Amino acid sequence: MRRYLKIFNKRSVSRFALLLLTVWMVACTQTGNSGSGEVLVRVYDKYLYASDLDGVIPAGTSARDSLTIVRTFIQNWVDRELIVKKAEENLPDELKDYSDRIEEYKNSLIIYEYEKMLVRQELDTNISLEALQEYYQRHKHNFVLKKDIMNIQYLVLHIDSPAITKFRQYIRSEVPEEKDSLALYSSKYAESFNL
Repeated sequence: MRRYLKIFNKRSVSRFALLLLTVWMVACTQTGNSGSGEVLVRVYDKYLYASDLDGVIPAGTSARDSLTIVRTFIQNWVDRELIVKKAEENLPDELKDYSDRIEEYKNSLIIYEYEKMLVRQELDTNISLEALQEYYQRHKHNFVLKKDIMNIQYLVLHIDSPAITKFRQYIRSEVPEEKDSLALYSSKYAESFNL
């Protein structure tokens, strides 16, 4: 701990000490809760325990960054719990009954995971070249493009073509007049082209 405190200035140390004192005071005032570990924060009848922070701070994080991450996590938790409490107070009872929805969602998740597992087990991903060619021959009509997906522009010039520097200017340009000049230049001097 002392190693980390050396990198803080006096103001940061006092803030950190205040946070630790607050957490300690809140944790010490709680007894007989069903949670695991020290209580860090309480919002009405909900508690955030120190064990809830496990895995929140990545390994190798500096003390300053760790403090920021913990503060942000705690603040977000408090905000969420306050909003939930306010919603529970203001929503009519019929809108607060989620037991059917939760059960339906749980069942959907279980079915989804089961289907994924079956697909992984049963799906043969090794397709022979013959099977691939046979499928292509039977379904050729599905592979015909309705429009070109690529438009390649090229121009083959002889190295001794006149005004080659002008050509370089035209090829990079987006100006319509220079594009027209490129087409004219290509028709005169190019061995082959497609613009």
